[in-house]
Amino acid sequence: MRLSARAVFGQKRVILVLLPPILLLVFSIFASIVSPFSEPLIEPASVIFGMGIILPLVALLLSMGVLGPEIEDGSIVYLLATPTSRYKIALSKYAVAAVASVVLGAVPVAMSVLILDFESWGVAGALFVGATLASLAYCGLFLALTSLVKFSTIAGLVYILILETLFASWLTGLAYLSVGKMGGAIAQSLSDDVPAVGATINTPYAWIGVFVVAALGVLITGQRLSSFQLKGDVE
Repeated sequence: MRLSARAVFGQKRVILVLLPPILLLVFSIFASIVSPFSEPLIEPASVIFGMGIILPLVALLLSMGVLGPEIEDGSIVYLLATPTSRYKIALSKYAVAAVASVVLGAVPVAMSVLILDFESWGVAGALFVGATLASLAYCGLFLALTSLVKFSTIAGLVYILILETLFASWLTGLAYLSVGKMGGAIAQSLSDDVPAVGATINTPYAWIGVFVVAALGVLITGQRLSSFQLKGDVE
């Protein structure tokens, strides 16, 4: 876990990780200043931009940061050479990415709501819970993607921009494959004031789905790490 945290926050990569949440907060402050009606801006700023783009982007950068560089330069084999369970390694990297994603993704989403309308504590709390659970699922998904796909950055961006932002927002069938829609459905189940954007999904499915995606992501990553050879290649 120390190695993973150092890989993310001990290098220039930390600038890329901090930039999205800072951008969300600056945008929210700017919107609250220039607009006399702050409440309607919660939907485009906090929900669409915050939960729909910033949150998954932060999770993608963190999930890649805890595992991607070690796979690319082959240094992962030094950790795999220890008698540590591959699944424990995967879980430790997931824990670092998930905790950091909540702090740098879910917290700024809630702060964005309060910046736009300080009285919307119910909406902020509901979005925080939904964003937190979505962060857990996103990190599992992107961690598995990093272990499976060579160009995981491109694959992750395609998932975020094409499936989640474009198709899943309006097609109900694809919405059930969207982690963002799961988080949004959870937030809407906690507060009726949380705006629904585009297609919606079943609430029980959303609650179960976020934990299933997170667990499968860790299991797939652990299984993938088990296939690595000490020379750094993959079977």
